[in-house]
Amino acid sequence: MVSRRGVLIGMVFGAFGVSAAVATGVNTDSGGRLLAGYDPVSYFDGKPPTPGRAEFALMREGYEILFASAENKARFEAEPQRFMPAYGGYCSYGVRMGQKLGIDPLAYRMVDDRLFLQHDLGTQLVWRMDERENIRIADRIWPQINGKAVGLK
Repeated sequence: MVSRRGVLIGMVFGAFGVSAAVATGVNTDSGGRLLAGYDPVSYFDGKPPTPGRAEFALMREGYEILFASAENKARFEAEPQRFMPAYGGYCSYGVRMGQKLGIDPLAYRMVDDRLFLQHDLGTQLVWRMDERENIRIADRIWPQINGKAVGLK
């Protein structure tokens, strides 16, 4: 008999149509933007995340980060590690499963002042079933897959 969790995991990973790409430690969209252009600082304000604006852009290590305001850009510049998403902005549940997968910037969870992104809202449901354990496992796995290519093996 297959458990409910097993069915959900199969549905989630069966839906991924991720192809391999270049190895990178930071997840960017096709335009080279972190978080598909959403302001990383806005996730930490207890409100829905806000799209960034081009006039408040910051180039960092070959990718672009957009901010909703000059204030948020300054907050990020003062503490960049605090505002960077966990696992370089890749799907947290994917990392827990040993994979670097894309995200929906609106499928996220804040846990202990850390931003965890998910591939989609379905993946987020699976992630939340055992969130603390998933974080523990993903934290352990991330250093091993950080430099590897994106996508399913």
